[in-house]
Amino acid sequence: MREPSTCPDWLIIYSEKGKNTTSGLDQHVYWILLIAFKGIGRANAKKFKNQSLNYSGIKLFIQKAYQHTDIFEYRRYFYLQFGGDMQETEAKSIRILGISGSPRNMATDFLVREALKIAEEKYGAETDYFSSKGKRLNFCIHCDFCIRTKEGCIHKDDISAELYDKMIWADAWIIGTPVYQGTLSAQTKTIMDRCRAIVAKNPKVFLNKVGMGIADGGDRIGGQEPAIQTILNFYVINEMIPVGGGSFGANLGGTFWSKDKGAEGVSEDSEGMRSLRRTLKRLVQTTKLVKKASSGIESETQSLETPKDEVK
Repeated sequence: MREPSTCPDWLIIYSEKGKNTTSGLDQHVYWILLIAFKGIGRANAKKFKNQSLNYSGIKLFIQKAYQHTDIFEYRRYFYLQFGGDMQETEAKSIRILGISGSPRNMATDFLVREALKIAEEKYGAETDYFSSKGKRLNFCIHCDFCIRTKEGCIHKDDISAELYDKMIWADAWIIGTPVYQGTLSAQTKTIMDRCRAIVAKNPKVFLNKVGMGIADGGDRIGGQEPAIQTILNFYVINEMIPVGGGSFGANLGGTFWSKDKGAEGVSEDSEGMRSLRRTLKRLVQTTKLVKKASSGIESETQSLETPKDEVK
């Protein structure tokens, strides 16, 4: 069953229906949808036209809608999801960017795509993907254009045209790299170096985004962990939150032995796939916690900024 958050046309139809009608039930549906999909905070619930529709009353109105109307194509989903805490429900929608730092569409490409597939199917995440294959990726030349102008990077290549916006959009990143000479690929390092330009423009642009690493090599012990450590160090430097998979098997992240057989080789690495799943689970859990905390802080800020005479 698809989540309603993936059906904006459906959402718009019933939002407009609720906005333009005097029907009490449709008004309930309208405001519930606003809360669910536009992140309206607890403080703002007091400003709703229907004053009885606050956070404590949401479950009751969902039950009423479930029992008395057929307009919800996904009403069972709503009934189950909204029975819990609203802030937790808001935090479940996360956006994950996968980046493959390989010049080929083989092992690394397969692994990053597989991680995104699991994130979508198991955790309901929105995903996007960037592959280095065939892309124009210019090296950072330390010209300091980004520092002087605060206008981004002097290079107008595929990183500037495509990747920067994806990075800003995402709540969490998955960077995958093949192991070359015991460490990252040149493409992966170039992408990380070039992030200096958007951080110079906005030093907090990546603040509290969550990140994990994946590395695959032709040898079982060929530099996978040093490569992942470099990715995790990049996250720390840019005020992101790095995650690993935990002790007893996953450790620093998704580590794979391709045996130089590309996607076939890494797909057969059962221990590698276990490390990927465990690390991805930590990525999703951490991202949800960060979003939930951020939502609470934002709600409290809105509450403090709202004049008393506006709250009725």
